[in-house]
Amino acid sequence: EGEIASYDDLATARNAPGTTWVRATEATDEEIAAVAAAFDLHPLSIDDLGGDLRPKTEPFREYTFILFETAELTTGETTFADEIITEPVGIF
Repeated sequence: EGEIASYDDLATARNAPGTTWVRATEATDEEIAAVAAAFDLHPLSIDDLGGDLRPKTEPFREYTFILFETAELTTGETTFADEIITEPVGIF
C-alpha cells in the first residue's frame, strides 16, 4: 500500500508484507539492475527485456517471469512495416 520514491527504497519494498508492485517505466540500465538485485531476478530474464523475443512464461522458484509486447498504431503517413510500434513488457 505504501509507495517508494526512489530505487534506493527497493529493499524496504521487498520486505513489506503482502504483494509488492514495482513499476519501472522507461528505466535506465542502472535502475533495472537495482530492481534485479533487490528482488534477486535471474540475469537472463533481465536480458530478455531488451531483446526481440516472442512472448513467453518462465517459472522460477521465487517468481514467474512473463514477457509480452504492447502494440500501438502510429498516426499519420507511414509504411505498413512502421505502422505498429511494439515494446517489450516483463512482469516478474
